[in-house]
Amino acid sequence: MAIHPFHPGLSAQILTSNHPTTEYTDPDAITSSHSDPTIRAYEESATISRYITASTNQTFSIKLSLGPPHTNSMESRTKFVIAVDGVEADVVCAERAKVKRHGGRWEHVSEGVKSGKGRACREMGFRFKELRTNSNTIDNNQRRRLAERLEKVGTIEIKVWGTSYGKQGGKTPGEPGKFMTARNVNVPETVMKPFIKEAKSHTTVLGEAKKVKRGPVFSNTTAKAGEDYPLVIFRFLYRSEESLQQLQIIPRPPSPSGTPIPQSPSPSLQSSFAGASFSPAGPPLSAAEESQLERLLARSARGRSASVSVIGGPTSAGSVRGERSGNDSGSGSGGKRIKLEDDPEEERSRKRARRNAEPVHVDLTGDDIAEVEVGAAGSGSGGVSERENELFVGDN
Repeated sequence: MAIHPFHPGLSAQILTSNHPTTEYTDPDAITSSHSDPTIRAYEESATISRYITASTNQTFSIKLSLGPPHTNSMESRTKFVIAVDGVEADVVCAERAKVKRHGGRWEHVSEGVKSGKGRACREMGFRFKELRTNSNTIDNNQRRRLAERLEKVGTIEIKVWGTSYGKQGGKTPGEPGKFMTARNVNVPETVMKPFIKEAKSHTTVLGEAKKVKRGPVFSNTTAKAGEDYPLVIFRFLYRSEESLQQLQIIPRPPSPSGTPIPQSPSPSLQSSFAGASFSPAGPPLSAAEESQLERLLARSARGRSASVSVIGGPTSAGSVRGERSGNDSGSGSGGKRIKLEDDPEEERSRKRARRNAEPVHVDLTGDDIAEVEVGAAGSGSGGVSERENELFVGDN
């Protein structure tokens, strides 16, 4: 229920299915388009604005209420003028004498726009209708007129005045012919483009006419403070739920509970990134993928800073791995060995190749030349020098 702090006895609310809609405070500053700066400032101070949710084809009504302290010193009449999408929909007056007979309280519900008099009076109910867009092109005059209409679409405004008694009777208020219809809610995209920031999603159309009683109508009422200075202006901006989320009026729904939660890396991976933050993006790794990643990280670390150990002192042929430096004769006096750590994968590959090779038989009984017998899969000829035999024996 919208209640202005300056006039707590006046209130207005929108009903759907005979129940008040949920109202959301308008976070934006209220602005008036009046050309006079004094009147513009007044309208901005007298306006209270709320957002409500609109659903396609949902009917709605507007409830107006009076009560203390406003009724304690009200004028002869309190007049409510209802405009929907910028079109006058209804005018309702609360008579001071009648309000006092009901304990200082008064209520009225406007369900639509009336037309006709007496037994010919009909009422067409309010109904929300979704706005749609198309790619049609229209001339400049049509575009201008449609843009002026769309500027006030999505707004229900109620202005309240304290007026004189006036005169009973007159034409039935409301202009049903100016409302949009179900046939023209489909508008060109070029016309809707300026209103994207406002997230306009619905308009109001009128339902089928039904016979009703017109009720009291008053004319020639005069606003005590002037037509430009209403007591209160109630403004309701209706949007779809999606549009309200887009405008950040209501929060978006949480993500589905079935979304997988990223898992922490294994301890071995965490140790590889010690001192650094690690937050995997995407689905968790499988055990095989983690193992493969660990090997790649280890190999990369060795590539960046190879562990090189320089061992001093005498060398022995049986302990040599990699390159030999110093004394080429292998005497082992005063030489230094540089030991390079091999990649585990490469080491295993060499061992498999060595196990699968054909056996080599070395005959050490000869006096001068070492005879070498090579298996059928070997080269079939050619000798091996004493130097090569020495290295082979040392390695095995």
